[in-house]
Amino acid sequence: MNLQKEFRTLILPVFRGLPFIILIMVIAFFIADHFLAYARPMYQASAAIKLDNRDLGLQNFEIFENGKSPAFTNNFLTEVELFHSTNLIRKAFDDLGFNLSFFRIGQMKTTELYNEVPFEIDYEVLGDMAYDRSFYLTYEGDDKFFFSTIEDRPGKEITCGKKYSSTRAQISFVLKKNETLLAAKPYVLNPGDKFSFQINSTEKLMEGVDKNNLFVKPIDKEIYIVKVYYQHEIAEKAALFVNALIDAYLAEDREVKNKRAQTTLDFINDEIAAVEKELYRAEKALARFRKKHGVINTTQETDAMLRQFNEYTKEKLHYDIQEVELRNVFDFLSSDRSLSGFSPDFRALNDEVMQNTYVTMKNLELERMGLLAKHSLQSLEVSTVDNKINALKEFTKESIDKKLLNITGKKKEVAASIKEMEKEFKLIPDKERRLLSREREFQLQEQTYKLLVKKRSELGVVQSSNVSFHKVIDYATPPKDTISPNKPLMIGLALLVGLIIGLFFSYVWHFFRARLNAIVEIKELMQIPILASVPKIKKKALPTEAVLPLFREMQEQGLLSGGKIITISSTIDGEGKSTIASALAQLMSGYGKKVLLVDMDFDAPNPGYAKEAADALGFSDYLQQRNIGSETLGNLPLNGADLLRLGRDQKPSSVAISSPSTEVFFTHLRSEYDVLLIDTPPMKNKEYASAIYQHGDVNLMVFKKNKTFLRELKKIESDLATCSVTNNYVVLNGFS
Repeated sequence: MNLQKEFRTLILPVFRGLPFIILIMVIAFFIADHFLAYARPMYQASAAIKLDNRDLGLQNFEIFENGKSPAFTNNFLTEVELFHSTNLIRKAFDDLGFNLSFFRIGQMKTTELYNEVPFEIDYEVLGDMAYDRSFYLTYEGDDKFFFSTIEDRPGKEITCGKKYSSTRAQISFVLKKNETLLAAKPYVLNPGDKFSFQINSTEKLMEGVDKNNLFVKPIDKEIYIVKVYYQHEIAEKAALFVNALIDAYLAEDREVKNKRAQTTLDFINDEIAAVEKELYRAEKALARFRKKHGVINTTQETDAMLRQFNEYTKEKLHYDIQEVELRNVFDFLSSDRSLSGFSPDFRALNDEVMQNTYVTMKNLELERMGLLAKHSLQSLEVSTVDNKINALKEFTKESIDKKLLNITGKKKEVAASIKEMEKEFKLIPDKERRLLSREREFQLQEQTYKLLVKKRSELGVVQSSNVSFHKVIDYATPPKDTISPNKPLMIGLALLVGLIIGLFFSYVWHFFRARLNAIVEIKELMQIPILASVPKIKKKALPTEAVLPLFREMQEQGLLSGGKIITISSTIDGEGKSTIASALAQLMSGYGKKVLLVDMDFDAPNPGYAKEAADALGFSDYLQQRNIGSETLGNLPLNGADLLRLGRDQKPSSVAISSPSTEVFFTHLRSEYDVLLIDTPPMKNKEYASAIYQHGDVNLMVFKKNKTFLRELKKIESDLATCSVTNNYVVLNGFS
C-alpha cells in the first residue's frame, strides 16, 4: 500500500476542507436545533398490570366437588384486546378532565398548554356547534382580551370577571386570570399574546386514540402481564390517560364480576328457600314417625340402595343446574348484548363445539370493534362480521335447544330410575321402608341445604369484597424525556449528515481545485518524463540563475543542437512559462548561442518581455502577408537574445498557424538561429497549442507548484496523444 498516495487522495482533501466541513456541521447543528425547537414533542407514558384471568362464575365454584380453585380461561390475548375497546376508552375519558384544551399561538407553531394556562374559563355550552372548534383570545392588557371565532380577525373585547355569551358560537363563559400562576410566572401573559381554547366532545377525544398512539403489549403468552403505552404531546395527559384506562378496566371487571355473582347468588337463594321448606317438612315427618312407632335407627339393609338413590338425586340436581346455565346462555344470546361480559361454563356443559363457537363469536366481536374504528356501521366489512356473529348465535341457540331436549330426556330417565328405586323400597317391611324413606329424604335435603349455604357464603364474600383480582404493578408517571423527536439522535444525525456533505464537497473541491504539490503526483498521473526543476525565483534574484539547471539538462540530452524549435507551454495561465522562456533565451544567448524567442501566446498577448514593443509588427502580421523585415526583430534587454513579437493581428486562425507557409517560415528561421523558443498558449486553448506543437522539435510543459490543477494533468497526456505530439518533457516550476 502506498501510504503517501493514500494520504494525498484520502486524508489531505479532508485537512484542506476542514474549515468547510466544520462550517457545514455547524450549519447542520443549528438547523437541527431550530427544527427541534419548533417540532411537536411527543411523550410516552407506560403502566403495567397483571391480569388474573380466572373465571369466577357459578360453574367454577364446584358445588359438588371440593378442593378445586377457579379455572383459568384460555382467552388471555382476547382480554388484552379489550384495552382498545371503544367502551373502555370512553369510560377513561369520562373520568378525565380533558374536555377543555388550551393552546398558545406563536409565530412558528401552536403549543398546547396544560398546567401553565395564564387564565381560567367557566363556560356553558349553549349548542352542539360549540364543541370541537377553536375559539381565539388575544390579550390586550389591563385584564382585557379580544375574543374571536376566526384566527387573526378582530373580535369582541372581553373583560376578566364579566360573563360573555355568543349566540353564533353557542357558548357562554366567564374569563378569569390564573392569579396563582401569574404570581409565580408573570412572564407567561403579556400584551399581544395569542391563545385559543377548544371544548372537546368525548367522541372527538376518542378519535385521537388509535393503535398509532395506544399500544397494549403482553410480555408473554404464558405470563399474564400487560404493558400499556400511550403517546401525547403533554406528558401529564399521557400518564393520566394510561392510569384512567387501567382504572376503567378494573372498574369494568368489578362490575362484571358483581353482576355474575349476583345472578348466581339469586339462583342459590331461591334453591335454598325451596330446600329449606323441604328439609323442615322432612324433619317433622321423621320425628313424628319415630315417635309414633318408637323407631330409633334404620337397618343397614338399605344402605347401598340409599346411596344409589342419593346419586340419582344428585344427578337430577346437576341436570337442573345445567339446564339453568343453558337457559342463561340462551337468554344472553337472545338479548343481543356484548359477549365480553359473559362467560358460560362450557366445562359443566361438556360441549366443546359450543365452547369453540362461543370463543369464535367473542373474537368476531373484537374484530368488529376494530373495524368500527376504521369503517362505518353500514360498511361491507362490518356487515360481513355481523352476519357471521348472527349465524353463529343461531347455531348456538339451536345447539342449546337440542341440549335442553337431551337434558329433559335424561331427567326423565333419572326420574324413572328413582321411581324404580321407590318400588323396591315397597318390598321392605312397611315400617322400615317408611322410616328409611323419611330418613333418606331428611338426609338428602340436609346435605343439599348445607352445600347451598356454603356456596352462598363464598359468593357473598366475592360480591361484598368489591375488588378486582387483577393487580396493577406500576401506574404511569409523567415522562421527563420525549420519545419524538429524539433530540440526541436528531443532533447526531444532523452532525453526521453535515460531516458527510462536508466530506463530499471537500472531495469534490479537491477534485476540481486540487493543485500540484509533489513530484510523485506527476509520476502517478502521466508518463511524460520530467526534464528539470526550476526553483522558486526570489525577489531581486536573476531569473537566469533559476533556469540554469534546465539549460544544463537540455545540453546533456542534446536538445539545443541543430537549430531546434522548442515550444514552452503550460496547462493554464500564470504557471511561469513566459518567465522561464524569457530567462532561458537570455541564458542561452549568454552562453554564445543565437536564440530567437517567438511570442505566440494568443491568450496573454504582450507579456513582460515584449511590452516595450507592443505595437510592432510580428508573427501574426506575417500570417496576414504583411511585410516583415529586419525591423521586426529586436533585442531583449539582457544578453542580446532576439524577439519575434506577437504582432498587431493578435488572434490568427489555427489553420494559418499549421499551414505549409508557416512551416517554411520556421525553416528559414532555423537556418539563422541556433535555438527557436516559442512561447506557446496554455493547453486550455487546445486548438492553438496543438497547431504550434506541430512545428516543435522539443515540447516543454511547465507545471507550477500549488498552481497547476491535478485534474488538468490527467488529460494533458491524452490531449497530446490525440494531437500526435511527441518528444514531450515536463519542467517543474517552484520545486527545489
